[in-house]
Amino acid sequence: MEFSILSWNIGGLDETFLDRRCESACITAILGAPIELLASGKAQMSTPPTVIAFQEVTAKVFSAYLAVHLEKAGYSCVSKPNENRSYFEVLAVHESWKVQHSEKMLFSRSMYGRELHWADITRDGQEVRVSTGHLDSGKGNGKSRQSALKEITSTLKDYQYGVFAGDANIRKSEWESWRDNSELTDAWEAGGEDPDTRDTWFCDEMRARFDRIWSTKAMQVVEFSTIGDYFVPETPQMRPSDHLGVKATYQL
Repeated sequence: MEFSILSWNIGGLDETFLDRRCESACITAILGAPIELLASGKAQMSTPPTVIAFQEVTAKVFSAYLAVHLEKAGYSCVSKPNENRSYFEVLAVHESWKVQHSEKMLFSRSMYGRELHWADITRDGQEVRVSTGHLDSGKGNGKSRQSALKEITSTLKDYQYGVFAGDANIRKSEWESWRDNSELTDAWEAGGEDPDTRDTWFCDEMRARFDRIWSTKAMQVVEFSTIGDYFVPETPQMRPSDHLGVKATYQL
């Protein structure tokens, strides 16, 4: 059985051309390419992901753009706007899978009140625990991210098939110090470490692999890819976000 998950920090806190950027990002996440390229025949539609996870979503972005398109595409949102946060995460599951249970918890050492969301979903007797989150940013918040890694692992380790996809903000050295004894596999590494899909965040000349997909070792990576490296029409050469979306396809 094939299973796929896509994660994207869509930069909802940046108000610049917010409507065009976020709507384009949502449609691209669902269809696999911008609608303009699909209409012109310059890109082909891909199979919609089983699960879509968005980070840095505001209430306006959710209600005006994401909820509408996700619902029309057959997704149910298992995480909803949090009125106690100015921005939050969204976890959406395609109707071909059934949501059995969902929860969220605060990352215990988050400086920003960020949360870990997860859901147990099933199809044809197969169960997968899926999760997302937005780990603390900033070079000085490494201890917060290491704590979050432990909490993510704790929610997945008892499942044969479990996956986290989100904006991890993690530094290379932090992951490498954790990886050797980790119970989780990094999808980009398992997918062949293609340098063209390594970097997921860009700011001027800086770039980093902040966005990660980690899974339990029983999940076999078939493909890893990124989306979002295009300019949104009717903007001054702006991409949908300063992050690219990351997608992993697995064979269960």
